[in-house]
Amino acid sequence: MQPDQWSSRLGLRFPAQGLEIGARGRFIAAQERVPEGIGPSDSYNLYDIWLRWRPAERLAGLSLDLGIDNLLDEDYRPYLSVLQGPGRNIKATLSYNF
Repeated sequence: MQPDQWSSRLGLRFPAQGLEIGARGRFIAAQERVPEGIGPSDSYNLYDIWLRWRPAERLAGLSLDLGIDNLLDEDYRPYLSVLQGPGRNIKATLSYNF
């Protein structure tokens, strides 16, 4: 049985500027209800932030996406995983649709 997980997402949109910013929190509870021979897991919290810019008029079709996953570089191991969860991930995407 997977541990309980809650998530929350907050964001702001600025349509006149074509801008969207936001944050997400994921809150994973410890799992102590485990089968015999399987160790319990610890609780952990992950936080992500992002920014999206899609200008209008002459630059319509352009999109800039920036984000940071696991902002606080939390060291965690998902339940039943043999690998550590990924650390901080910084990403950027620039695209143009025509």
